[in-house]
Amino acid sequence: MTRSIALRFFLVAITLCISAPTHAFKLIPIKADFSPTGKNSTQIFKLENDSDVSIAIQVSALTRQVDIDGKESYQNADDDFIIFPPQMVISPHKTQTVRVQWAGDVAPSLELPYRLVAEQLPIALNRETANGAHVNILMRYLGAIYIVPDNAKHSIAVSSIQKERQKDGSNALLLTLENSGSSHAILGNLSIQLPTGRDIKGGSETITLTPSELDGMNGENILAGHQRRFSVPWPNKLNAVPEKIDLEFTPWR
Repeated sequence: MTRSIALRFFLVAITLCISAPTHAFKLIPIKADFSPTGKNSTQIFKLENDSDVSIAIQVSALTRQVDIDGKESYQNADDDFIIFPPQMVISPHKTQTVRVQWAGDVAPSLELPYRLVAEQLPIALNRETANGAHVNILMRYLGAIYIVPDNAKHSIAVSSIQKERQKDGSNALLLTLENSGSSHAILGNLSIQLPTGRDIKGGSETITLTPSELDGMNGENILAGHQRRFSVPWPNKLNAVPEKIDLEFTPWR
């Protein structure tokens, strides 16, 4: 699902030993917008145990920062939320609801991004008698939570355009995008228009880079108050670094 890939919601399966039945569960929803105050400052998530065994799950919150190259970093954010219950055991094919309440800033100036973490705990709740090693396969969901102030809007523009030499000797355009707005936006169906530097019949030629030509940039998330840097293969018709380029995209949330 394209939007799920764009928002980068992660499902990580970690194998600690060797083969055993997968203890699968789901976090629903995987993304939620919270209000800083009022009824939408508290929301309900569901954890569904799809497996044939009981599993132990822990739910917690993390702050979320993304550096200019897209690498995420996290810190504990449990003081910003009240999560109940934070730990639970879910029987086979059963569902557990989890109440998540915002307990932080009631008037943030920018949208605040967080991760809601649901992870299976390495606790043996079921005895295994098969010959060979005992195995736990752990699963971890990283959901997205946004604390959205009133009238939050994105404002994304290109702040820097540079020429970059690649390791293979080819050239690329190094583009830095800045979101000076108060809300994140995902660059859905992204296209770029840029002048080639060539004159044709008294006018300037313009080329368009389509989403398929912008792999690694199309569908990326630009958080409020953040910058992101992207490398785009140098277009064949481009003579020099353009002074200005135009972005067109569908702002997914």
